[in-house]
Amino acid sequence: SEGHKVITLVRNTSNLQVLNDLPITILKGDVLDSTSLENAMLDNIEVVISVIGSDKNIDYVIENGMRNIISTMQKHQINKLIAIGGAGILRNEEHGLLLYTPHFPSFLKPMAEQHLNAWEIVADSSINYTYICPPRMVDGSFSDEYITQEDFPIEEMAGKVSYESCADYIVRILDTKLFKNKRISINHKNK
Repeated sequence: SEGHKVITLVRNTSNLQVLNDLPITILKGDVLDSTSLENAMLDNIEVVISVIGSDKNIDYVIENGMRNIISTMQKHQINKLIAIGGAGILRNEEHGLLLYTPHFPSFLKPMAEQHLNAWEIVADSSINYTYICPPRMVDGSFSDEYITQEDFPIEEMAGKVSYESCADYIVRILDTKLFKNKRISINHKNK
């Protein structure tokens, strides 16, 4: 709606009904397949937005997918990435990262470690990035009642944020230098 040309790369298993009526180009592919990424980044891409997820904790889709994204971006001289990662990669004063705190859910640790590895791949590259780290993303209605903070989790906030609010934040920062090369905590305000 803001005039951006959008090319989206989706898995063959993705439900595309929500995208059918949008003025976007849809490519089916896989972030683990270099040819898929090459095809998605051929057309004067200015920003790559990564929302890599995985239903399995042990398949390394997140970190290997990010490695492929960064490699393809560098090949095509694309220098701006906005990525969604897990809150576990945010800083914690006592334990280094939220992922290493005693109360971090053990069943989420393998996924958080993948997000950490992916973020390290990005941080070690020359790509300008913003890594958005919500606590938990859920279906819900859009709300602009959210706040952001660099590097650390937002304390005393709701433990989830809607996909729609994360998408709104991505659009807001597309054309800015806000939070260059930073991890960003995002969360809904408590009501």
